[in-house]
Amino acid sequence: MYDLHLLADAPIVDRTPEIAELDPQEQLITAAVLAATAFRMKDMPGLLYALRSLAEAVEMFERERDAA
Repeated sequence: MYDLHLLADAPIVDRTPEIAELDPQEQLITAAVLAATAFRMKDMPGLLYALRSLAEAVEMFERERDAA
């Protein structure tokens, strides 16, 4: 197993891209991967963030699909 304690000292960078920068399909895939990763890592705060992002991504994807 890897020692992840070295990551505890790393700075946290929070950069949320603008909605206009994101392709809805890419946002959906990214949010799904983040949710799966957080679940596997048993990271509850990360999982909650990822699930909220996934819900927003699904909503945005459905809006674009319905508009087409």
